[in-house]
Amino acid sequence: MTASSGNEYGDAIKAYALTIPPEDRAHAKYTLHQIHREEANRLQDFVKSRIPGWQVGQAFDTSILDEYKQGVDVKA
Repeated sequence: MTASSGNEYGDAIKAYALTIPPEDRAHAKYTLHQIHREEANRLQDFVKSRIPGWQVGQAFDTSILDEYKQGVDVKA
């Protein structure tokens, strides 16, 4: 078992990067960060569409997330 830095996202990216050739790591890490950011933006937009006036950091009824469809547009 490896030690955790407390940053699960960062730890996962780092662990994955170590499994691919060094020359591909920077590009892979950049792509994964872009995917993460886009999904975070999609999630924020979804919550805002269901709760007018909602701002990031405010609490909300998480049951609305049952309707949320995660995913990456692989056609883009």
